[in-house]
Amino acid sequence: MSKFKILLVEDKKDEIEVYESSIRRYKAEYEIDVETCIAQSVSEAYTLLNNSYDGAIIDLKLEKDGDEGNQVIQQIHENFRIPIIVFSGTPDYFNSDKTYILDICKKGEKSYEELISQLYNVYQTGLTKIMSGRGVIEQTMDKIFWNNLHSKIPIWETYVAKGHDTEKALLRYTINHLLELLDNEEDIYYPEEMYLSPPIVEHYQTGTILREKSTRKLYLVLSPACDLVLHSGSCKTDRILLCEINNRNMPFVKSSKKDLAKSDKEAKAIDRLSKLTNNTFTLYYHYLPPVEFFEGGFVNFRHVKSYKMKDLILEFEMEKVQISAQFIKDIIARFSVYYARQGQPDFNREDLYNRLVSL
Repeated sequence: MSKFKILLVEDKKDEIEVYESSIRRYKAEYEIDVETCIAQSVSEAYTLLNNSYDGAIIDLKLEKDGDEGNQVIQQIHENFRIPIIVFSGTPDYFNSDKTYILDICKKGEKSYEELISQLYNVYQTGLTKIMSGRGVIEQTMDKIFWNNLHSKIPIWETYVAKGHDTEKALLRYTINHLLELLDNEEDIYYPEEMYLSPPIVEHYQTGTILREKSTRKLYLVLSPACDLVLHSGSCKTDRILLCEINNRNMPFVKSSKKDLAKSDKEAKAIDRLSKLTNNTFTLYYHYLPPVEFFEGGFVNFRHVKSYKMKDLILEFEMEKVQISAQFIKDIIARFSVYYARQGQPDFNREDLYNRLVSL
């Protein structure tokens, strides 16, 4: 297991001594292997910075100007992936975007042990193990380069010689290999994994969630991905297919929730809610779980509309939420099944029963 590694950016020796004492106590109490690198100036911080850290504690006043720590924070944000805590006697000097940092506090308001715990809690999620320079993605990228791509360089060179742009193709090829990390393991997914928020791509895609301006209702884009590919700034189709997302507190769900309080109906209510959330209640509902950044609901395949692109732009706004690829495939499959269903013609049930009994 990799060491929990912290970068401390602090110029005062007495503060460094307090931190080092805190680290010793923390290691002894929790039996955690912590490694610390200490930078006492901006230039030292620049020299030490890399993607191997699980967190950084940064003082703002390192020299006479008093806001030098902002330079280090900016450097981290632009070039590295490190959770940051600002710990300063002059927190008002902080002038970066607060979304870049985990916490900002004044010296004396928290102890170093508390700051270390904050960073260690992030470390335990596995985020820095995945995203850091020593994490699983970097290790796998090394394997992909040497085992899968390096020997095939001449093949890709032939495409370039024919005038093809192979960069995106190589990106797709690499991503497919990265997905091998997950394909061989069955694991429980968390609701947040269903969504990309905010999505990196800002144009309409299959799985983009929109809100109608006039009604404030939510809709899901279900047009095929091939129709939404941009050519010269516009997509191939003249209409975009939308499916309404019903509120998760629709009457059926609310009545089921009420039944949970009644012992005689509790089992049925649990069964109904279980089927709703597992998408086995009916073919025309698909559950979208609520998360902190999205209210969730039920995609209703019976409520479908199509819009010309110019009307869509006027009447809808993007929610900055996109259904991720592995989940939108299932929604599209269920949508297709719902509208492709034929159903068997009804027989005379009494006649069939009599025939069966007479056998």
